[in-house]
Amino acid sequence: MTWIGFICIGMGVGRLRLQHTNPRLLLFVTGASTVLFVSTVSAVLVNRFKGYAAIMDAFPNASEHEGHNFMVFGPAGPLPTEGTGWLVVAGPQTNTPFSLAIGAGFSLLCIGIFILMGRWPKLLAPMVDMGRMPMTLYVSHLIFFTVVLDGIAQVWLFIVQFFAPVGVARLWLMVARRGPIKATTTFTT
Repeated sequence: MTWIGFICIGMGVGRLRLQHTNPRLLLFVTGASTVLFVSTVSAVLVNRFKGYAAIMDAFPNASEHEGHNFMVFGPAGPLPTEGTGWLVVAGPQTNTPFSLAIGAGFSLLCIGIFILMGRWPKLLAPMVDMGRMPMTLYVSHLIFFTVVLDGIAQVWLFIVQFFAPVGVARLWLMVARRGPIKATTTFTT
């Protein structure tokens, strides 16, 4: 249910006349201001008004380190059910109103940036390549996480997840028109 908001925002963006400058700037400004405003409000609520204590109350058996990791990196397991204090957290994958608003704002900001980058199509070529094989890259991402070893540094996980899809898409599309999953699941009539 929480993701329906993103679908509605996407439908709204799809109705904008993006060939004109004002809607492009509107996306950029709205996205940036939403991220800044919501992040600030969440930080104020967490650091003032006993927000941190309310968050820790939602995790009765958690250490300070576990509570901090929840706020910064998101949940390591199920979301808490003890109290509602954790709802002021803006951390990733927490599905709080703050997290969802930041995700929506960041999405709008990125769309605005990518539209501006459209003036230089070579900058977007790697993303276009990845967009031609999304199912393959998504399934590969899931398989990667089932075999990834514990203890690998987060920075290496980021580097692999950032650069591998770009390289795989470029190399694959040199020999084929679409990704292997899409090619095997597309039927002609």
